[in-house]
Amino acid sequence: MSVSAVTLIAGASHIDDVRMAAERGDAEAQFQLGVNLYKGYGGAQDSAKAAEWFHKAAGQGMAEAQCELGNCYYIGEGKEKDITEALKWYRKSADQGNSWAQFRLGMCYEYGRGVGKDMVEAAKWFGKSAEQGECKAQLKLAFCYDNGKGVKKKISEAVKWYREAAERGSAIAQCNLASCYAKGRGVEKNMAEAAKWYLKAAEQGNAVAQCNIGVFYGTGIGAGKNPAEAVKWYRRAADQGSAAAQYNLALYYRDGRVVEKNPVEAAKWFRKAANQGYVKAQKELYKLSPQL
Repeated sequence: MSVSAVTLIAGASHIDDVRMAAERGDAEAQFQLGVNLYKGYGGAQDSAKAAEWFHKAAGQGMAEAQCELGNCYYIGEGKEKDITEALKWYRKSADQGNSWAQFRLGMCYEYGRGVGKDMVEAAKWFGKSAEQGECKAQLKLAFCYDNGKGVKKKISEAVKWYREAAERGSAIAQCNLASCYAKGRGVEKNMAEAAKWYLKAAEQGNAVAQCNIGVFYGTGIGAGKNPAEAVKWYRRAADQGSAAAQYNLALYYRDGRVVEKNPVEAAKWFRKAANQGYVKAQKELYKLSPQL
C-alpha cells in the first residue's frame, strides 16, 4: 500500500485535534486520521479503522483518500479484497488527476484486473501519470512505446520516457536507456553514455547492467579498460544468477586474468551457467573437464 500524504506531526494534542476535526466531517482530517491509523502513529496500527476513515474522506471526493481506499480494496487490507471496488475508487481518483491512481488504473487495464485487458487504455493512463512525474508510469509508458503496445511503436519516445524514469532513479530504466545508447536505438549511438547509465543501474543492483558494465570494463568500450572492475561486476551479477556473467567470470578464472588461474573455480562458474542452458558454458565445461 502506498500512503501518499505528508503525515503526522508527533504529539498527543495534535492527534486529538485531527480526530475531532475528522469526527466533525473534515475530509482532510479524515484522511490524515486514516493515515495515522494505517501507520500506527499515536497508537496501535489498525488497517480496518484506517480504511473506514479513508472511505469517509473518499466519499467527500478527496482524490488522495479515493486512491488509498482503492489500495485497501486492491490488496485486501482493511477491506475485503474486491478488485472491482478498487477499480471504482482508482477511477474516481484518477479522474481528478491523482498520479498514483492513474498508474494503478493503467496497471488494471494492462493485466485485466477488474476490467478487460486494454493496452490502449493502459497506455493512456500511464501517459497521464507519467506526465505528472510518476516514475513507475514513465517506465511503463516507455515499454509501451518500445514495444508498440497501446501506442504506435516509437523508439525515440521510448528513449524519452526511459530517460525521465532513469533520472528519477529507476534501475530498469537506466539499464534500458544504456542499451538504447549502446545500440543506437532511438538515439545516436554513444558507448560512453551507455557505460554511464549501465554503471548507475549496476550500482543499484541490476544484474543485467552489472554484467554489461563488466563487458565495458573488460573490453575498454565506453569506459577505460579495467579488468579488475570487470571481474568485480561480473561477480556481482553472477551471484545474482546471470548466466552470461557466470560464463564471463569463469573465463577469467580459466585464463588467470586478474584472478589466479583456477580450473576448479572456472568449472564452478561454467557449470552454473551451463545449468541455465548457456550453450557456450556447456562447451567450455566439457573442454575443461580433463583438467579437473
